Amino acid sequence: MKKLLSALLFFLISFQSLALAEGVYTVIVKKQQEKKSSRWSLADWLVTKKRIALMDQWLALNSSTTWFEFIFDYAAGDIDDYQENSFERFGASLYIKFLGLEYSKNNFTTLDNKNEYKLNLILLGSSVQSTHIRGFYGKREDSTYSQDLYGGSLTLYIASFLGTELNYTKLKKANSSNDLTTVEGERIEYGVFLELSFLRVYLNNFKENNSFTGIGLSPRKDEGTIIGTKLFF
Repeated sequence: MKKLLSALLFFLISFQSLALAEGVYTVIVKKQQEKKSSRWSLADWLVTKKRIALMDQWLALNSSTTWFEFIFDYAAGDIDDYQENSFERFGASLYIKFLGLEYSKNNFTTLDNKNEYKLNLILLGSSVQSTHIRGFYGKREDSTYSQDLYGGSLTLYIASFLGTELNYTKLKKANSSNDLTTVEGERIEYGVFLELSFLRVYLNNFKENNSFTGIGLSPRKDEGTIIGTKLFF
């Protein structure tokens, strides 16, 4: 009986000592973690400084004090297909911060005149007249078709007066006004520009492909070089 009581007492004392030791260990570890989280080091300071510098740079590139932008666009050129086809474009845009409304009238000598309406959103960049990426959605209309369109644009300044631009437009499938034919296509326009203050002069390659469904209709490909100018206000 005495041996059993002694063994039980020894077990209770050992268990209490173990629990106490584990509690002390937990407190010590917790305290070390708190010290480590609040510890200052040169390496941490350098990492934080670099992170803040990158954040400041991003804000500088994507923040603008300009609330309004007005842009007028004119371009012309020869677009070669199976016939001689001249192209002329008149356009105007109004941006409020990162959101813009755009209208353009596209005239062809061998095609119907086409009107385009776009809603633009600057995704990266401080303004249209800076390095930026934007997306857009809109509609193109002529006497036969009314097509939804969407796409994106990239403007990259190589120097303060020199840059390059790429525009891609997807023209969604649409039925003709008499529902006898459909059309679907895409357009890509890219080139370089020179800029002096509010004036930009650009030279672009223009390519547009359209496929049709209907009796006697074949795919159409228009491509060539256009020269244009933009005025920024």
